Amino acid sequence: MYALPESCTYIHNLTPGSNITIMAGHLYFIVGVSGSGKGTLRNNLKKQHIKNLEFIRSYVTREMRPGEINGDMYHFISKETFEAGISAGDFLEYELVHKVAYYGTKKSDIERGLQQQHTMIKEIDTK
Repeated sequence: MYALPESCTYIHNLTPGSNITIMAGHLYFIVGVSGSGKGTLRNNLKKQHIKNLEFIRSYVTREMRPGEINGDMYHFISKETFEAGISAGDFLEYELVHKVAYYGTKKSDIERGLQQQHTMIKEIDTK
């Protein structure tokens, strides 16, 4: 099991007007069900022009949708490459969605950003 760094913070149960302190070298999770406003919060954070703010992209095995760009919101990789990463222990978390496509977060992306003192943000859907 991968132990998350002590510099992790979960952002949850925010209401309009809520304030949080964003610190460099920390990992923040935005967690919620689909349609709960995670994307809105992400877009509002982008507008704040926070120095060294980095949104962690998921690795996915599904096909790109029209308008998507590899490396923008997702890194698109083959199922074989993803499964090799699972076997190697490369993923902090992953899920096989609808028994069709893998989605996951690589540990190395988080570790690199934290070592560089970036403010790391990861969105996670809950069921």
